[in-house]
Amino acid sequence: MTLITLNGYESRMNPSGIVVIGGGVAGTSVAYQLAAMGCRNVVLVEKSVIGSGSTSKSDGIVERQFVDEFDILLRVKSFEILKFFFKNKSVGFTPIGYVRLSSDPRDIKRYAFSVKVQKSLGVKDAAVLDRDQVKALLPFMETRDICVALYCASDGVVNGSELAWAFANEASKLGVKILQNTEVQKISRRGSNKGFILKTNRGEFEYELVVNAAGPWAGKVAKMCGLDIPVKPLRRQIVEFRRPTQKSGDLPFIIDMKSRLYLHGSGEKRTVYAGIHKDFYDEESAADPDSYRQEVDFEFIERVSSALFARAPGLKHLELKGGWSGLYEATPDSRPILGGHPDLPSLVNCVGFSGYGIQLAPIAGKLVAEMIMMGDAVTVKNLSVLKIQRFKEKATYSLF
Repeated sequence: MTLITLNGYESRMNPSGIVVIGGGVAGTSVAYQLAAMGCRNVVLVEKSVIGSGSTSKSDGIVERQFVDEFDILLRVKSFEILKFFFKNKSVGFTPIGYVRLSSDPRDIKRYAFSVKVQKSLGVKDAAVLDRDQVKALLPFMETRDICVALYCASDGVVNGSELAWAFANEASKLGVKILQNTEVQKISRRGSNKGFILKTNRGEFEYELVVNAAGPWAGKVAKMCGLDIPVKPLRRQIVEFRRPTQKSGDLPFIIDMKSRLYLHGSGEKRTVYAGIHKDFYDEESAADPDSYRQEVDFEFIERVSSALFARAPGLKHLELKGGWSGLYEATPDSRPILGGHPDLPSLVNCVGFSGYGIQLAPIAGKLVAEMIMMGDAVTVKNLSVLKIQRFKEKATYSLF
């Protein structure tokens, strides 16, 4: 068979024994893409059931409204993959739209650049809005300090667990063996780059290559292999409201870049979700993915409500319904880590999505599969900013 190199690791074009650890959107996407590329030796193990971890806690936003060309490209490519599942009805999609509000005049130029990039990539309805246009679109909002907005009506919301199951079902049709309720308890290495022995609650298995797609458990999986990766589980909360109008579910996703408040409809008739985006990697302690508090905190509800009614006074009639907590698998720069580890190339990462797993997992799975099967990514090239080696550099970066 033809030999290829995965970051210095020689592997066969159809490597014998690939195990994907994690049955969320990332793991199921990798498994599906590997099988779609002709690999018939793929096993996916999930400690619970498909899509039951952080994937099930997501609010499911799929959008392309970023200001960096690379981040936009990733999301456009991911959306192209999602269209297959939208078309065959295996995943529902509600195009509620996405609005990024800014009070910073410097964003006028940035948002114009974003729209230019998006349109060059086929996102024809991306647009820059001025204050009056924002008020016309969102009459319930306080807009006196808003100077510009980035808007796209065709962005929307999906159900994360539904997407994971769609990937899993397609992977299964192509021969992937899916083992649910299978917890990896220990990973032993069979010498340098000679494969792994996985001890699970269902016995021991040997594999040539491990794909770490374990979400909030990604750090634990890496430690089993004797490695550290900069992925930290961070607890995040969402507040659920009920709005007494039939069209509430169509409320666009709105994020205020000043307060980091976000709110959106869900596609359901009256449900509205809200929260406050945080990306303080260095300032927060890691949560335990096996024992974190999954309810929403009263103090957080008060904070969200205060920010919500200040920015959207026309929504003061919202009724509180509750909320929940989930985990971000965060990295220091909020971008994922894809590819083989330089100290152990036969451990391939697809982790660290930092709250963007639903919208990035489709393309991330394809890129990781290309790295394994073809030696490097093809669909999107020059992925140095997604490889783990980037954290050795001093350069700083933020999605915002």
